[in-house]
Amino acid sequence: MEQSRYWLGVLAFMAVGWDQGFAAETGVAERPVRSRVEVLALVETAGTTRPDWWDSVPLEYPATLDLKFPHPPPTKDWRAHENVGQYMWSVINENPARYRQGTKFMHFVMKLNEKDPGVVRRCQEQLAHCYHDLLQDWARAAYWKQKLGVRDVTLAHCYWMLGNKAMAAEVLDGIQYDYSRYGEVIKLWADMGELERALAVAQRSEGLANWGAAARAAGDALRKFGRYDEAILSFRKVLAIESPNPDNLILKHNQDHARMAIQDLQLYETFDLLKVVDGSFEAGVPAYNGELVVRVTVESHRISDVTVVKHSEKQFYSSLTDMPAKIVEAQDFRGVDATTGATVTAEAIKSATARALRRGRKGE
Repeated sequence: MEQSRYWLGVLAFMAVGWDQGFAAETGVAERPVRSRVEVLALVETAGTTRPDWWDSVPLEYPATLDLKFPHPPPTKDWRAHENVGQYMWSVINENPARYRQGTKFMHFVMKLNEKDPGVVRRCQEQLAHCYHDLLQDWARAAYWKQKLGVRDVTLAHCYWMLGNKAMAAEVLDGIQYDYSRYGEVIKLWADMGELERALAVAQRSEGLANWGAAARAAGDALRKFGRYDEAILSFRKVLAIESPNPDNLILKHNQDHARMAIQDLQLYETFDLLKVVDGSFEAGVPAYNGELVVRVTVESHRISDVTVVKHSEKQFYSSLTDMPAKIVEAQDFRGVDATTGATVTAEAIKSATARALRRGRKGE
């Protein structure tokens, strides 16, 4: 066993070292390509060691929290300083400066309740969320998903980001229907370059829930691959959905996105950074909790900066910094993968960027 762990560690070190060397030589953050053995080694090594930031982050939490992590949480009143789950949701998730603190706290709660299987599992679920959605630590997120025995779209995304498409596809092949609110399974297939498989899942999933997620995600996938006429038809399907519930917020978000996507389609078809003059340009679009405004700065026909200057988002995870950085790196808003777990916010940033750049085009 010890010898096996040794070689797993060696393989993980070699994989990480290769990536760092490649990035240093090219200056571009490319997605790595790793074998199954390398990915599993990296996951095991990361999951059984502390993150490099561990010692610099203090263990802090309200003394009023019930560290026994009872479930279910209270439903009548929101008690974020008493219930661990609600504390993680509204105090940690909404404050990027506390992401690491919350992650360390969940390790602490799990150790404190190590003899209670139910609490341990809830902590493992939170850790998978923290490492994936908050910290984008794909190896540790995969480790906790594997511990849970859960083969879902999050695990598939981890494998994809760690550099093994086949492992990601194996997980996704076991997910025949997309029940997510914004089409995460369909989105990941498209991000992996598998448009037809994305559309097959979308077709099977239409009508599963009255919020238009499958058609919305199919439209995004078709737009990503330049099949604009088909994308419009898919987005129109979203707009045609009527809900008996006037407070169907998920449908509203998907319809807002579909509406903007149709309006912005010409921007996708005609985008040319060489036609954008130097300067800073702003545009706002509806996001999850209200208007989101982006400022885009162009210098010598290059996007030098993208900044979210106004928003009311709460559960945005890393999208407010992650998506702008991706756009600057790609020098384009098209085809950039939306931040997993914060799809609405990430797509709003892309749309606002497209509209801001339009304002900088010559003659506009």
